[in-house]
Amino acid sequence: MRKASRTLAAAFMAAIVLAGCQNEEPMNKVKEGLPVSLSFNMEVPEMDEITVTRATEEQETRVEKMAILFYNANQPNSTPIIVKVRNLGEPTRRNSNTNWLYTIELNEDQLTVGDRKVTSGEWYMYPIANYDKYTVVNLDELAGKTLAEFRSHTITASGRDITSTSVLMSGHYGDKENTTTITLQPGENTFDKVFHLKRIVSKNVFVLKSGTGVTFIPKNYSIYNYSTSSTLLQRDELNEYAGDDTFTKFEELPIAAPAAGGDYSFSFYMPENVQKPAASPTSWSYADRERRESDYSTFTYAPAKSTYVVIEGTYEGPGESGTDHVTGTVKYTIHLGDFGNSTDASNTKFGNFSVTRNARYTYTITVNGVKNIIAEAKQVSDNQPGAEGQIIKPSPHVIVNLDAHFENVLLTFSKTNIEQCIVSGTVPAGDGKMTSFTVHEGSTDPHFEDIAWVKFGKPESQTRFANYPGDANLVNIYDLIDEIKVGTTTHCIISGDNVYTQAYVDEYFYNDKPYKDFVNADDRILSFTIGKAKISADGHSTYTEGSGFTLMQESIKTFYKDNVGNPFGFESVEETPAAAFTGDDDYPGTELQNGLKNTWEIINTKTTKTWIDYVNIAQNGFTGATPPTSANIMTTTGANPMFECLSRNRDLNGDGKIDEDEVRWYLPSVRQCIFAWCGKKSLPSEISFETTNYATSTNQGFRIWWALEGTAISSWANKETYPMIRCVRNLGTNSTSGEVSDITSWDQDNYVVTVNGLKDETLRTNMQIGEYPEHENFDAASTLPKAFKIASADLNIPASGEDTYAPEITVGELNPTGIPESNSNTTSHNITVPITITNYDASKNYTYQIGADNEVNVTSAKFNVSVTINHTSTSNGTTSSKTIKIKSDNGNYTSFNVTVTLTTRTEGFIFQTKYYTYTYSKSTPQQTIVTGGTPAKNTFKYTEIMNGDWCEKYYQEGTDDLGKWRIPNEKELYFIPMYCGEEITGNLAGYKPSGAQTETGTMRYAAKTKYNRNLIHDPSNPGNTFMIYYLQKDGSSGTPIVTTGHGQSDADFTIRCVRDAPQGTRSYDSSYSSGGTGFGL
Repeated sequence: MRKASRTLAAAFMAAIVLAGCQNEEPMNKVKEGLPVSLSFNMEVPEMDEITVTRATEEQETRVEKMAILFYNANQPNSTPIIVKVRNLGEPTRRNSNTNWLYTIELNEDQLTVGDRKVTSGEWYMYPIANYDKYTVVNLDELAGKTLAEFRSHTITASGRDITSTSVLMSGHYGDKENTTTITLQPGENTFDKVFHLKRIVSKNVFVLKSGTGVTFIPKNYSIYNYSTSSTLLQRDELNEYAGDDTFTKFEELPIAAPAAGGDYSFSFYMPENVQKPAASPTSWSYADRERRESDYSTFTYAPAKSTYVVIEGTYEGPGESGTDHVTGTVKYTIHLGDFGNSTDASNTKFGNFSVTRNARYTYTITVNGVKNIIAEAKQVSDNQPGAEGQIIKPSPHVIVNLDAHFENVLLTFSKTNIEQCIVSGTVPAGDGKMTSFTVHEGSTDPHFEDIAWVKFGKPESQTRFANYPGDANLVNIYDLIDEIKVGTTTHCIISGDNVYTQAYVDEYFYNDKPYKDFVNADDRILSFTIGKAKISADGHSTYTEGSGFTLMQESIKTFYKDNVGNPFGFESVEETPAAAFTGDDDYPGTELQNGLKNTWEIINTKTTKTWIDYVNIAQNGFTGATPPTSANIMTTTGANPMFECLSRNRDLNGDGKIDEDEVRWYLPSVRQCIFAWCGKKSLPSEISFETTNYATSTNQGFRIWWALEGTAISSWANKETYPMIRCVRNLGTNSTSGEVSDITSWDQDNYVVTVNGLKDETLRTNMQIGEYPEHENFDAASTLPKAFKIASADLNIPASGEDTYAPEITVGELNPTGIPESNSNTTSHNITVPITITNYDASKNYTYQIGADNEVNVTSAKFNVSVTINHTSTSNGTTSSKTIKIKSDNGNYTSFNVTVTLTTRTEGFIFQTKYYTYTYSKSTPQQTIVTGGTPAKNTFKYTEIMNGDWCEKYYQEGTDDLGKWRIPNEKELYFIPMYCGEEITGNLAGYKPSGAQTETGTMRYAAKTKYNRNLIHDPSNPGNTFMIYYLQKDGSSGTPIVTTGHGQSDADFTIRCVRDAPQGTRSYDSSYSSGGTGFGL
C-alpha cells in the first residue's frame, strides 16, 4: 500500500513587480540580462510511506546549507552559476517532524558570483541542500558540467548510517524534474510553486513479529546487493538502474533486543536501486520473488542486482500439523521493493524489485509457522522458497545448545529400535556456507570428518562427568551405536533400555581450514535419531523427528575481517558468575595486546597447576539440555576472574596438569576489549556485554573494562567490584609469544590512522565533513571511519583583533502601537517589531535575541521580531521592557528596548471605575563593540564541546581543510594517545603520586561522545545524567586511560581535532513523501 502524505505550502504572497516592456518587444517575452531578486518557498515534505506486510527525524529533515545551480535555458551548453545560500535560518513552518518549509530570499548581490550574474530571463534552477553531509558533492566539479552532464551526474553513498547533522538532498521547481523552467522578470520575483527537496536515499525499516503460539527470536540480518550509487537528481522516469554499478554487502549484522513488550526491528538507508525482473511467470505470487534455480545461487525471477535481506533467528512453536511443537533455526530471504496489495489479475506488483529515493519502506514480517520448511525438507513441496531452516521436533528428542569452546554433555536415551537409527548433521562448507548430511542403514558415505567433532566416553556415573581421557580412549557416534547394539559398555552405561554416555564436544575450530570458513558460521549440528531425519533437495533445510539427541554448537564470533594474521574470537555465553579477585591485584599481566600470554603468566605463577584445583570437573557440563549451574563450575580457588576461563578449556593429554598449550581460551587483554568495542556492530546480539564491567588480563591500571561505557578503563581500586569475564580464543597462532592482530595501522608521517582489521559492517563508510552531532556511545556517530587524520597540535584559538563592524538598524512602527483605554487591565502584550539591517552583508551571519532567550538566526535584511512583554502592575506610570539585540558573527551587536507604559485614571466617587491605557514605544538603537575582539581559547567546558563546532570552525593545517575537522568521538579519542604517545600523555591530569600535593599534569582531552549514566547506575530514574568521555591518567597507577566520571560540567578540557582521511595503502575493508527534503541518520 502506498500512502503518500504530503502537505504543500501556500504560495508566497508577496507582490510581483514586473519591469515595463518596450513597445517593440513581444508582450510575452522577458527582456533578458536585467537585475533580479528572488523570494521563494523551499519545502522538505514527508517521504513516501510504503508499507509491505508479510502474514533522528530532525537529522533527516534539517537544511543547514544550500547551493542553487542556475542554468540558462537558452544556452544548453553553458555551465551553471552556483549561488550558495549560507544561512537559511529556522523553518518558517513545520507541518510535522519531517515536513518543513523554508522561506529564502536572494538579492542582486547574492545572485552575483564572480563575474557572472543571475539576471532576468529563463532558467533551470536546481537546489542541492547539505552538499557536504553524508555524501559529499564537489561543487567545483559541478561548476564545469553542462546541463545534460549535470542531469546524469552520479554520487556514491556507501553508508548504512548517517553520522552527520543532516543529509544530502537535491530538488527541482514545479511538477517535472527536468522540464520545468522559471522565468525571472526584472526586479523582484516570487513563485507560486514550491521548490521541493528530496533525500537522496531510501529508509528501509523491518519489523519482526511472532504469530500466535510462535516465539521467533531474530539474531542477525544481512544485506546483499546494497546499492552504493545513484544519480544526484531524481529522474522523471524510473524504469532502469542509473548508478555507477557499484554494489556491496553487509553480513550478519546483529539485531538488538527490543524494549519490553516491543517488536524486534532494524533499519538502514540506501540510495535508490531500480531493477527489472529477470523473467516473469504467467501470474506472480509472493513465492516467485524468492524462487531459486537448482544451483541455489541464482534467483529465477528476481533481478541479479536487486537488493535483498536475509534474516536469521530461532523458532519455537507449531510444527507440521499445527498442534505439535517444534524448534530450530530459521532463515528468511526478503527482496526489497513495493510489493504490497496487487490490484490486477496477474499480481504484477509482486514483480516490483525497485527501491526509490525519498521513500520509507516498512516491511512487517510475521512468522506464523514452519510448515513449509518441513515440507521442503521432506521434498514434498517448496511453497515458500524464501524460508529455510533446521527444524527438530523435540519431545522425546533432546536438544542441547552449546557454546563454541570445549563442552561436556551427559546424554540419556532409549536403545529401543536402535537398529533403525539415523545420524544427521550440518557443518561449515567454507565461504560462510553450511552443508547438511544424513546417514542411515545403506548409506555409502559415513561422513567421518563431519562427525569427528563429537566423541563419546563413559561418564563417572549417571549424573557426574568424567575427566577427559584423551582421544585414544573415546569413540565416534558409529562405534558407540555398534557397542550399544551388542550390549558393550566400554563407552557408556546401560541400565534397562536407557543408555547413559558422555559427549566430549570439541571447540568449534578447524586447524586445517582458514578461519573465515568456520568463524561467524551457523551452528554446527550432530543428531542421533531413532525416527525421521529429512533433508531438502538443495541441502538448506532439514527436519528431525523421533527419540535421540541433537547437539547444536555456536561458532566462534569475531569482528575481524577475513584473512587477518592473528585475530581472536568470542564465546557466546557468559557461563561463570561475576567473581571477586582474591587479595590485592598483584597478578602479572603487562601485555596490552596479548591476553593469552597474560593468562598463562597468571596461571604459571601459582604453586598448584592442576585442573582439579580450579575446575569442578564432575559438574562442568550439560545434563541433557540443562546447562551446568554456574556457581558450581569453579572450585573455591578457581572462582576468580583470573582463572575462570580455564573452564572453557580441556586437559588435552589427560595428565591432570595445566600445560601452556592446553590454554586455548583465555581472558582478553585491555586492547582486545577495546578492539571488541570498536567492532561490536558486527558481533551478534548475544555478545552484548550486558554487564557494567569486565575483567581484563592486563594490570597497571587496565584491570577493569567498563563495557557499557565503551572505551572506559580503570584499575581494580574498588574491592567490592565483582567483574564478569568474557573468554576469547586466538584464530591464528596459539603461541603465547604472539600478539593478536591490530585493527588499525599508523602513518607517522601524515598522522593518519587506517582501520584495516575490522569488518566493513562495523565502520562508517560515508565521508564526514565537519563536526559530529551531539551523540551517545551507542549512536552511529560513535563509529570509527575507515581512516582518520589526527591533528598535529591541540586546538588553540588565537585572539582576534578588534572588529568594529556592527549591524546598523532601523526599527519600524510597532504593531500594535498600544492598547486603547478600557476598564480592564492586560498583563501580556504581544508586539511585532519590524527591523531592517541597513548595512546587511550576505557573507556574515546574524542573529537576534530577546532578553536572555536563545539566539535566532536572521536570514535577510528585513525581518520581524515578535516580542511578548508581561506587565502585571496596575499602578499609573509603571513600565515593563524587553531588550532586543541584533548580533553579527563577530560578536558585535546593536540593541534597543521595547517598552510598555501604563497610564491609568479613575472615574466616580463611591462606585469607582479604573481605566487603563497601554502605550508601546521603542528606544534608539545603540551599537556595542566587543572590546578587544575575541580572546584566545584553548580549553572548553562540557556544554561548549557538546554544542560547539570548534574544530570545524577554527582548526586547519592546509589551505583547503578548514571546515573538515571535528572533535573526535570516544573511539577516535582512544587511538590518539595510542599513536601520539608522550606528545599527548606527558601532561595528563588525574594522577597524584603517593605523598604528592598536586597531580602530575593538568590536561584532559575530550570526545564529543557522551554517556547516559542513569542507563546503568540508576535505571529507575527517568532523568538523564550525561557524562563526557575524556582522556586522563588513572588515579592509582598513572597510566593513560579513557574514562567517564563525575563533575565534568565545570571542568576544562583540551581538544585534539581529527578529520576523515584517505585510507592507507592497506585496505580491508523521519517520514518521507513524494517531494521531500532532508534526512540523515
